[in-house]
Amino acid sequence: MEDFARGNSQAFNRAAARTIGETADELTPNVFSNASTRLGKVFEDIKSLPGTPIRINADVGSAADDILRQAKKMLPNQQDPNLIKLAEQAKTWSTHRGKIDGETYQLMRSGLSEASFDASGSNRVLYGKLLETLDDSAEQSLAAIGKKDLSDALKTARPQYGNLKTLEKGAIVEGGDVMPGRLARSLRSKNAAAFKEGRGGELYDIGRYGEAFKPLTAGSPTYERMASSDLLSLAL
Repeated sequence: MEDFARGNSQAFNRAAARTIGETADELTPNVFSNASTRLGKVFEDIKSLPGTPIRINADVGSAADDILRQAKKMLPNQQDPNLIKLAEQAKTWSTHRGKIDGETYQLMRSGLSEASFDASGSNRVLYGKLLETLDDSAEQSLAAIGKKDLSDALKTARPQYGNLKTLEKGAIVEGGDVMPGRLARSLRSKNAAAFKEGRGGELYDIGRYGEAFKPLTAGSPTYERMASSDLLSLAL
């Protein structure tokens, strides 16, 4: 039975590793370090581009307008001054068809990404929307200046970077093993709609499985019955 339980843990770990672009049976510090270095290189390559290659498009302005509109309706204690400041800056860039350098893009997306994890409720969603449109704008800009490979690399890195940050937070990974139940709680808090609707990719699949199937106790009839199959394979 221990072999069965370990096999399922490894299946969870392999699935989680895939979401950050790695291949591993355990989520060790080395796995996280490799993913962080590889993904970081994409953003460093953008940062090193000469001039101001990133054009802020109208979608960024629309997301900024939505943030400012909703902020006006929030109670004072619900408003996020940092989010409002970033939205105002993004709106100014968009209105004047502004272009920014790679370092400014990197710093802004890093700030939005970190803030979205620390925020809650509507503000978390709004941070995420502004980040999404900023990244979309960067992808389009890179392709437009002949950097299609870098644009494609950014498209791949975006969800992997978000998954990496999710797995690194709290105690979702313990002793090299992903804890599906804890992951489920984190993902539900991060984006309840995506969690409920079955969106979000393989990491959300692991979380939904962890919420649907509670840990089994060795020796119980249920444990004995389920020991003949790979639960994660059935779920995914």
